[in-house]
Amino acid sequence: RHPEKYMEEIVESTLSLLTVKHDQSHVVSQKILDPIYFFALVDTKAVWFKKWMHAHYSRTTVLRLLEKKYKSL
Repeated sequence: RHPEKYMEEIVESTLSLLTVKHDQSHVVSQKILDPIYFFALVDTKAVWFKKWMHAHYSRTTVLRLLEKKYKSL
């Protein structure tokens, strides 16, 4: 088990990565995919999310961040 602060940093960094959007002014002919689409392609059953939501330790951090900072997800 890792310190809570360390786990919070990992969760927040990952959620921050998932909310990255491409700049609409630089759209090319191919559709640019956001990071969330790549996660969905690699992990179709969202195993990473299931593991995060398994224990109270990480679940509270994930839900708090989704509620307050990452509502777009």
